[in-house]
Amino acid sequence: MYRQRQLHLLKHWDFALLDSLMFAFASVISLYIRLDSFSFLSDRYYLDKIAETVVLSVVVGAMLKSYKSVLVRGYFVELGMTVQHVLLTGACVLSLSYFQKNSAQLSRLAFGYMMLIALVLIYAFRNLLKWRLKHLPVKPVDRKVLVVGTSEDVRFIKTKLKDSWRLEFQVIAVATNEGDEVVDIDVPTVLHTLAETILFLENNVVDEVLFLSMSSVSYAKDLKKSCDVSGLITHTYIQGEDSTTREQVVEKLGGLSVLSSCIKIVSPDALLIKRATDILAGIVGLIITGFLTIILGPFIYIADPGPILFSQIRLGENGRPFKFYKFRSMYLDAEERKASLMQNNEMQGLMFKMEHDPRILGSGEDGTKKGIGWFIRTTSLDEFPQFWNILKGDMSLVGTRPPTVDEWERYELHHRSRLRVKPGLTGMWQASGRSDVRDFEDIVALDTYYIENWSLSLDCKIIIKTIINVIARKGAK
Repeated sequence: MYRQRQLHLLKHWDFALLDSLMFAFASVISLYIRLDSFSFLSDRYYLDKIAETVVLSVVVGAMLKSYKSVLVRGYFVELGMTVQHVLLTGACVLSLSYFQKNSAQLSRLAFGYMMLIALVLIYAFRNLLKWRLKHLPVKPVDRKVLVVGTSEDVRFIKTKLKDSWRLEFQVIAVATNEGDEVVDIDVPTVLHTLAETILFLENNVVDEVLFLSMSSVSYAKDLKKSCDVSGLITHTYIQGEDSTTREQVVEKLGGLSVLSSCIKIVSPDALLIKRATDILAGIVGLIITGFLTIILGPFIYIADPGPILFSQIRLGENGRPFKFYKFRSMYLDAEERKASLMQNNEMQGLMFKMEHDPRILGSGEDGTKKGIGWFIRTTSLDEFPQFWNILKGDMSLVGTRPPTVDEWERYELHHRSRLRVKPGLTGMWQASGRSDVRDFEDIVALDTYYIENWSLSLDCKIIIKTIINVIARKGAK
């Protein structure tokens, strides 16, 4: 799932905030000059006008796209944009006063002072902020991109993009033709064949693939098809070739015009709401987890002395490893005993499930007894510590279940599409009855459907259905 580019106002909220503060400061200074006192601070009319000016500055910034390419604009262009922004904001203030029928109370002299002071302050502080941002230490980026193109393509684009090459994404490999060495380019890995490139995609964290050319690299089209099957985000530089993925958008990648395609493209505001929901759920969930720890902890320890929590390395979005937490419902040697029980696996494919699992706490030698482990698992109480993963951002409330390292290593390309989103505490599989779904390919199909059709309303439906299934203990084993 791909997050569509932010609006310039949201991307450069710091400049929008700065302009608003400068308008407020200019208003205060101009009124003090006009009235020779701060008596206006107790006058509701003037306070309302200052607030209106601040809000209108933000609105004008959004309308004019005042912050588009703000970091790369020269001094003269910046002056023109500042004049345009200040004049239109001032015009909006006057128009609003006219419609409010209180323009007669507005001091023309104070308004003139405000416009002049705001122009000087905004221009000066915009340039000061740009200078400061350009001289800050470069933060390492975690947007890992594989580039497909010849050495000439890569050199040309790297020169064209300049700082964006390292500031907005990290090129971890270049896929090119056999015999093309791609020298003098700061790229750690060079790939020369389709098989070599696919193997790299299978064994490394890759977020996106940038095709600089679909014709100069012999296997580019076949690689594009493989990327589409695996659900990878792809960008095509000014080519416009057809894609097998369902959604496409033309945008900028570090200043480069590209056609981006993915299994699902979503707006930043929708993902903002999803993340805010995750944070709220994480806080509430951790409070409940604290109480559950006090209640369940002694029972777990008595059944098998050792840690109350079980932790394990799982794979998150695009294969990023993270530490995954649960209340321990199995004996400490459960992972070691798993190999001897593989012949009893009731799942078809790359997951392990066993109804009468002797590794569960209190289950007895044949796994048929119903002890504390069975209770924790059937009520899904073991999942509550994952609210810490949700709060940290490793997981989401709704998503796909994170695989273990050994499962991930055996995935084929089409299996990897299920982790093009953050893994979730619940998802389509859990909402469909959890253990009632026995074929791993069906789980992949459910997860792919979720990603392709994702919406906030679908998340709500999954949460409600999961709660009903947990209460009814449907598919819980």
